[in-house]
Amino acid sequence: MNNENEFLRMAEVADLMRICRPTLYGWIARGLFPPPLKLGNNVVRYRRSDIDEWIEQHQPQSSEAAKEIEA
Repeated sequence: MNNENEFLRMAEVADLMRICRPTLYGWIARGLFPPPLKLGNNVVRYRRSDIDEWIEQHQPQSSEAAKEIEA
């Protein structure tokens, strides 16, 4: 399966992000992280491509870019 089409469980997302599940739930509740897809009554998943996109959008700025913003 292509990574773009891969579906991840909440635990897998938390492991990938290197955060605990309660932190992930908190981010979702506060709107800081996209909500999961509901695939059934008790089944939620994330698209790997959505997680990769979120990570890319939230990469820390380089120190050079930060210096330019501060100036």
